[in-house]
Amino acid sequence: MKGYLGKLLEVDLDSGELSDTMLDEKIAADFLGGRGYGIKFLLDKNPKKVDPLSPENYLIFMTGPYTGTPGAFNAFYNVTTKSPLTNTCLSSHSGGFWGPWLKKAGYDGIIIEGRSEDPVFLVVDDGAAELKDASDLWGLDVHETTDVIQEDFKGSVATIGPAGENQVRFASIINEKHRAAGRGGAGAVMGSKNLKAIAVKGKQQIPVADSEKLRKSYLKAVRTAWKEPHTTFGQIGTPQALALLNEVGGLPTKNFQTGYFEEAEKITGETLNEKHSIQNVSCYNCPIGCGSINKTDREEPSALETEGPEWETLMSFGSNCMNSNLASILEANDLCDRLGMDTITMGNTIALAMEMYEEGVLTEDDIESPLNWGDSETILKLVKKTAARKGFGNKLAEGSARLADELNYESFTFRDMEPPAYDPRAVKGMALAFATSPRGACHMRAPMYVLEVFKKTLDRLRLTGKEKILKEMQDRFAIMDSMLICKLAARHGECGDWKDLADLLTFTTGLNFTRAKLMEIGERVFDHELEFNEREGVGGPTKPPSRIFEPMPSGPSQGEKVDEEEWEEVIKNYYRLRGREY
Repeated sequence: MKGYLGKLLEVDLDSGELSDTMLDEKIAADFLGGRGYGIKFLLDKNPKKVDPLSPENYLIFMTGPYTGTPGAFNAFYNVTTKSPLTNTCLSSHSGGFWGPWLKKAGYDGIIIEGRSEDPVFLVVDDGAAELKDASDLWGLDVHETTDVIQEDFKGSVATIGPAGENQVRFASIINEKHRAAGRGGAGAVMGSKNLKAIAVKGKQQIPVADSEKLRKSYLKAVRTAWKEPHTTFGQIGTPQALALLNEVGGLPTKNFQTGYFEEAEKITGETLNEKHSIQNVSCYNCPIGCGSINKTDREEPSALETEGPEWETLMSFGSNCMNSNLASILEANDLCDRLGMDTITMGNTIALAMEMYEEGVLTEDDIESPLNWGDSETILKLVKKTAARKGFGNKLAEGSARLADELNYESFTFRDMEPPAYDPRAVKGMALAFATSPRGACHMRAPMYVLEVFKKTLDRLRLTGKEKILKEMQDRFAIMDSMLICKLAARHGECGDWKDLADLLTFTTGLNFTRAKLMEIGERVFDHELEFNEREGVGGPTKPPSRIFEPMPSGPSQGEKVDEEEWEEVIKNYYRLRGREY
């Protein structure tokens, strides 16, 4: 099939053996690639109820047929494994340049098993692969590791930082120093295997069925993305959402106690863009450039220049910690990139600790210092301690659910994963999205907030009647994660509906994709994830945090809550649509 290189690299870290294997075209036809191919492989090959940090847990890097083609928004690759944070199936993706470079190196994906006795890194250079000693790299941060490897290898590097080495349960895999396969702890799995980095480059051509139609689709997406109402996405990026969520009372604040942050103006995307932005940056073959290089105004030890933060990070280290010091949020984001950690889980876990400290559940002796709301200096110290698993950081490294369970407290998590930046009481479609996502609380499996807050085509305060819309969105986004296309850019380029996706895949592969065919594949991918979780004993409806059933105490959505009886009925209806009775 066109769009594929037809080859996977299998890496056995126990023996050090590397081997090429043919891409299974039947699996590719049924699951496309990326997230789909990954979950099929994981369900078939991973031992039942395996410890995520054991050598037997597979770590799968997959591109999709659309990755690296002449179409728009196709920079992504996907990482699939069993999550050490949630014990669920984990699919995490990242943009930048690594995915297209892997395909140019001659491979659709890399399948990793076992554990190396000593630290190693993998080099894939135009069809040739080699494991190299990484003893001198172990202990270096993401930026340092990338720089050292690129002294001799002018390709793209995906690496873990100290957090991955120390198996922090939400450690990330970072490529291009700032692009993260962020959620759920894939970096911890990589660290458990003593695999420090994977460097890729090549000159091989990616075969496509109709390059001219893909180029035309690119131009169409560009024209759309730079017309109103999409233009601010290219100018400000994802941080544009913060002010709007605060306006409707849905901005998580004080560990999800409320949805309105009085000092939000100090940390909005507009403020970030005006006071700190230097330039915009793009992923491979993307004309939008929603990423932003930002610079702090501190003088000592020197001004910090970094990429980001994204909108979710402004929430997790900002409003949810009651922190309006924007420079400190930039620093926390940069630390997480360098140390290799998910900013959403890190910030939200600190917010939980702040609440527990205020309630007296945690003491100054436990934390080794006071931990008051808005304490930006202590936030930065705890980020560093978490990556090193030192002192109280060792408990934070376990994530919110384990930290709370140890002290008989309730965390604000869904399926043991910390939610992104939407209070479910004010944006009720996101309550359903969080609760039904197979990997745990997630805004990238079904962004109901787009319809409820941005486009306002759904009543954000209504719960009943959204089951079919949620399922359709989940199945469609499973296609996007499997082909792979950037979901944010596709939305702003208006090339993310069923027909567009079918056309792009047809132009790429030469096969005749239809809406009906894609709906079938999307449902198959999602159902395999549900099946994996059921097999691992973490399937079925998750118990949501009780706080969503309590009235919002303040802000524009004051008094709003999720009705518990209605919730139970809607959840049952949703799983019936999935062909499951729980």
